[in-house]
Amino acid sequence: MVAISCDKIVPAPQQRVWDVISDVSTFEHWHALHEGWEEMPSGPIDVGSTMVEKIKVAALVDTITFEVKTCRTPSEVVFRGAGSTGSKIHMRLGLEPTRET
Repeated sequence: MVAISCDKIVPAPQQRVWDVISDVSTFEHWHALHEGWEEMPSGPIDVGSTMVEKIKVAALVDTITFEVKTCRTPSEVVFRGAGSTGSKIHMRLGLEPTRET
C-alpha cells in the first residue's frame, strides 16, 4: 500500500474551491494523474455517484471505477475506486478555511 498526502493553501474562498473539486469536469485542470473519462456521473456528485476515470502513473494507464463514499459540502469528498489492473484507490479531498493574518 502506498499513501500520498499533499496540503496546499489556495487563496480563494472555500466554496469556490469546493465548486472546482466537486465538479469532475475540472479534474483535467488539477488532478495530475487524470488522463480522461470513460464515464462521468450524470449530475453533481453525491454519495453513491459513480464514474470511470483513466489515470496514468509513469507509463501505466489504468481505468478506475470510482464511487463517492462521502460528500460533505463544502468540506470533504471521498472517492473509492478499483482499477482494471487490480489497483485500489482511496482519494480524500478535504477543505478547511484558513484565518487570514
